[in-house]
Amino acid sequence: RTPDIANNAADSDDFRSILLTHIGSRMSEIMITAACNRVRSHRQRLARWLLIATDKAGRRALDVTHETLAQLVGGPRHAVTVALNELRGKGAIAHLRGRLEIVQRSLLVDQACECYRQHGKRARHHSERHH
Repeated sequence: RTPDIANNAADSDDFRSILLTHIGSRMSEIMITAACNRVRSHRQRLARWLLIATDKAGRRALDVTHETLAQLVGGPRHAVTVALNELRGKGAIAHLRGRLEIVQRSLLVDQACECYRQHGKRARHHSERHH
């Protein structure tokens, strides 16, 4: 609840510091994603999204449709289908009926834009600061 968060932030310097760091990290991620969606190819954005999603999920496979992917990477469904086929053709992923699996992570990283590497650096930095 919002009042509890506000009270904890007001009462605890440590909590407030962690909260502000998290908010700053999320804002940075949102700004980078917006810029990425504007200038990167569908294939690069899809590779970035798949890497980030599987990093967060802690597994190599995801259940996700082309339509959902299109919404997540900010492009039309047919462009995502083309990008998926390109990534599959390179041997980076396998996909079949709503299930996507990373087959060769290093190949997928090669297809992702610089935004993914920046995301990884920020995530590691944030984790190191609070553990």
